[in-house]
Amino acid sequence: MDGENASCDAHDSEECAQLSLLRLPVEVFLHICSFLDASTLVHMRPDKLFWLSSCFAIEKQIALWKQQDSMVKLINKYPHYIRAVLLMHGGTTCIGETEFTLVYWKRETPSYEIEDNVRLDLAHDGWIHGLTAIDNTIYSCGCDRSVKSWMLTNTGFVHQRTYEMPNEQMCVLSSCPQRAIIGGAFSGTIYVFDSRSSNNPISQYRPHTTRVTNK
Repeated sequence: MDGENASCDAHDSEECAQLSLLRLPVEVFLHICSFLDASTLVHMRPDKLFWLSSCFAIEKQIALWKQQDSMVKLINKYPHYIRAVLLMHGGTTCIGETEFTLVYWKRETPSYEIEDNVRLDLAHDGWIHGLTAIDNTIYSCGCDRSVKSWMLTNTGFVHQRTYEMPNEQMCVLSSCPQRAIIGGAFSGTIYVFDSRSSNNPISQYRPHTTRVTNK
């Protein structure tokens, strides 16, 4: 009997030694990961810094927007639909309207009405779908098949550059610390622009068959 018990104990120990997360069903493994934060799941690699910072930024934004008690409802006096909203440093907010207009203001007082705003009519020849920023430069995209950059000053928007997209309508924009602009098109194609170089995309990839609607 002692020999049988020893054999069973050895067998159980061998099975326990072989257990690992890699042997779990994928669904169970992903469910476990859903309880962990990005800093636990993502490992630092020199060639993956952008994706690492993106994971942290997304997680931080999700936590921020869950804080219902700290939210403020702002009222736009102008009767236009808003297609894009960009929250910047120092309380500066920029919006893109369906009337082809860019608007920005700095919320320094706890007012619920948007006041003292700076408007630029006909910023695009179509609805403005996406906004992003690198430092004080704002990038917008619209139905006119272009991406435009604007320097934000105390007196208004100063146009800097137009990135032409003859065959595409862009519907969403994002940016990264490496000064790249990433745009998603209605065709499902993702374009990458270098904000420091030419007006044409430096890379493109089509992972979808329909519009890219989220960053």
